[in-house]
Amino acid sequence: MAPSLIDPGKLLQCDTVDCRPPASPLPTSSIPQQAQSIDYLAKDYDSFLRGMMDLIPSRLPGWTTRTEADLGMALLELFAFVGDQLSYYQDRVANEGLLRTAVEFESVRRLLSLIDYQMAPGIAAQVLLEVTTASAKPILIGFTVTTKGTDKQPSIVFEVIEERIVYPDLNSITLKSDVVAQSTQAVLNGELDAFLLPGVWMRLKSPLNAEWAQIADPILVDSVQH
Repeated sequence: MAPSLIDPGKLLQCDTVDCRPPASPLPTSSIPQQAQSIDYLAKDYDSFLRGMMDLIPSRLPGWTTRTEADLGMALLELFAFVGDQLSYYQDRVANEGLLRTAVEFESVRRLLSLIDYQMAPGIAAQVLLEVTTASAKPILIGFTVTTKGTDKQPSIVFEVIEERIVYPDLNSITLKSDVVAQSTQAVLNGELDAFLLPGVWMRLKSPLNAEWAQIADPILVDSVQH
C-alpha cells in the first residue's frame, strides 16, 4: 500500500464543501424609497417630460445634468414622445367608442348596428348630363366626363353610373302645344314611346328657363299604353 501524502493536520477545518470565506453582503440601494405623487392627467409631451424630471431629485440625486446633450435627457425626451403618441391613440380609440364623439364613418356604422340601425353608404356628388349625338351610341358605366377647369378651380371628373343608349331623335323634342305652368303631362311630336321609358330624365327648356324632369309613367301612343 502506498503511503499517504496528505497531512490530515494541515486540512482546513470546515464542515462544507466550499471552504471559502463568506462573501461580503451586497451594498444596499442608495435610491431613496419615498412615496411619489404621479400626475395621472399627464397626456402630452410636455407633461410627460415634466413628470419624469420631477422624479429625478428623489430617485437619482446624483443626476444633476439637464442639458439636451446628456444621454439621460435624450432618453427622457424619447419616452415623453412615445407617451404623447400613445396618449393620442388612446384618446382616439376612446372617442370612436362613443356615438357623440366618433368621427370615423365605420365607427358610427358599427355603433348604430348595435341598435339594429343600418346606415346607407355615402354617395358622391351627382349631376345630370345633357347629351347631343349624331348617331345612336351606347354610354357605358364608368365613362368619364369633366368640367372646365380654371386657374382658381380645377376640373372635376364625373363617372357614369347607369348605362344608357343615346339617340339622335332625342336631341331635341318639341311639344305639339303649349302647356300651362305646373303641368305634369304634355303631348310630344313624334313616336318616342320606345325611347322615353319611365325613369328617364329630360331637360325641359323654355325661353325663360330650363329644368330637369323625370318620366314617371309610360308614354301613350294613340291612347294605347305600351
